[in-house]
Amino acid sequence: MATLFEGPEFFTVSLQGYVEKDQYITRTGAKVGDLIFISGYLGSAAYGLELIKNSNSELRNDFTDAFLYPRPRNNEGILIAKYATAMIDISDGFFIDLQKITTHVGLGFLG
Repeated sequence: MATLFEGPEFFTVSLQGYVEKDQYITRTGAKVGDLIFISGYLGSAAYGLELIKNSNSELRNDFTDAFLYPRPRNNEGILIAKYATAMIDISDGFFIDLQKITTHVGLGFLG
């Protein structure tokens, strides 16, 4: 795991493509009465990073894997795409990104 924190390597990836007008879902489509769903476990990657930073061993578990090898939720996205009105990744934090979806269209949410 030494390469996790050493070296100047940094990669940024940007993808572009085309999608049919009725096939994409943005963060601005939320409506009153919509349900909120989350795939995965909140905080797993952050906890995994803390374990890595504070461990003297080669500890490896589901939390460290969540940080080191994030899994895109493609299958989940495909399953809910026909029902969803809005989607967003929650990498900035659940409540921060939930506010982005709701306040952008003048809505709120109940916890």
